[in-house]
Amino acid sequence: MTRGQIREILRRNLRDVPQVQWPDDAELDLLIEQSYLLMQKEVVKVDREAHLTWDYMNASQGVSWYPLPPTFGVQQVGLKDTTTGLYKVLTRKGYRALQAVASGASGRSRRYYARRGQWIYISPAPETNIAEGIELVHTGIRALSGDTDVPVLKVPTHMAIVYWSKILALSETEETTGETTKRLSEILGDLPAWYEASGDDPDAFGMDVIGVSQANDLDNGN
Repeated sequence: MTRGQIREILRRNLRDVPQVQWPDDAELDLLIEQSYLLMQKEVVKVDREAHLTWDYMNASQGVSWYPLPPTFGVQQVGLKDTTTGLYKVLTRKGYRALQAVASGASGRSRRYYARRGQWIYISPAPETNIAEGIELVHTGIRALSGDTDVPVLKVPTHMAIVYWSKILALSETEETTGETTKRLSEILGDLPAWYEASGDDPDAFGMDVIGVSQANDLDNGN
């Protein structure tokens, strides 16, 4: 469903098709947006990798601090190798630990990153300016900016946005929402059926478990 369709169904659920109680679409759009954010949070609780996205930032010479985009959590930070054009994954360390290391090893070449509030800290800082030099793999917080936008949720869960929006709308009028809450709870309870609860956590290859020839077979698709 698009945002426009969600709002239309929401008005029918609120019995406000004539647009008397909520004459301005923008009022309901705010409720829909809040409900969409809440649904994203519920999905991430079930499958932390369901909404992974890749964002890129320019790296600046001598700059260690970079602002995070809206996110539920960072999974991976990479810095582009100017020779190969590939991104080298940085290991995460505590900020204070990085500060202590930096104070005693000015010539250190291996890079790490830390997260401080809404910022990413890279140490040592890049030596040169690199266009799209930082690759950020994270669970971005998405928004619906237009009536043709479709929520990045499994289609069977779209009605949860309607129900959640209805609950938020009726709470302003002090009306009961028991049946709607029940329907929303059913959808939330079914989320593990629509999403992979384990995420991307396969068993690691281990030569004590499989032989080299078996690993090669897997690599070759056999």
